[in-house]
Amino acid sequence: KDPALGVYYIPITKTYAANKNLSLDHGALVFSYSGQQGLAMITGSAGQKAGLQINDIITTINGQEINMENTLPDLLYQYRQGDTIELIVMRSGQEIKIAVSL
Repeated sequence: KDPALGVYYIPITKTYAANKNLSLDHGALVFSYSGQQGLAMITGSAGQKAGLQINDIITTINGQEINMENTLPDLLYQYRQGDTIELIVMRSGQEIKIAVSL
């Protein structure tokens, strides 16, 4: 089975970052159109268990930067269900590390 974080996200491009006034021009923005935390991730998913939150920007997986060439799914597919990965996440301007068991 493919590894999954179970979060809904928007890939950040330079254009999106400029339009939304984001401090980063790459990564994956944990997102919900409704703005509700519960709709940004699947209940009981790896991302939820690890403490990911709406508006977090996932910037790297195990040191590999998420960008248009290396998308979140592309990087996740290098791992297997049951692996533990380290995410670097920007949350409210602070960089934090989150370990996720897939």
